[in-house]
Amino acid sequence: MKGQRLAKMVDGGYFSALEKASPQLANTIKSFRDRLSSNKQGTFDKRANIQFKAAMNMPDEMRKQYLTQVESQFSQPSAFTDVQKGLESEKFTPVYNVAFDKPKSNTQDIYKRLGMAQKGGVAEGIKKFEAEQMSQGGGVAVRGRKFKGTF
Repeated sequence: MKGQRLAKMVDGGYFSALEKASPQLANTIKSFRDRLSSNKQGTFDKRANIQFKAAMNMPDEMRKQYLTQVESQFSQPSAFTDVQKGLESEKFTPVYNVAFDKPKSNTQDIYKRLGMAQKGGVAEGIKKFEAEQMSQGGGVAVRGRKFKGTF
């Protein structure tokens, strides 16, 4: 089995990492987990591991926004019944993306930020043609009346 990696749960899986990331949310989830029956606890742990891995793959800003959304979701009184209903379903789809407000970055042109801006920009090398030159074929691809190709 050369090249095959084993996924190991280090430090107790999702829960110990969640305690480091958000202690308040970890306490809430622990109390929810303790109220579940043993077979639903297994399902809860499997789904929580999947979701926590998905959350750790998010960019930092998105992960922070996701954790605050989950904290607000679990702080509502109907959250435990929602968790129980979710565990009864056969399918589970983790959340991979969360809409979040990006901090406004420097909107200056990338070339100006890197110090590579040139005076005149792209338009500097473009020739300007007058109508008379165009009728004489001033740089157009097909010149004259003897063109036998197709367009």
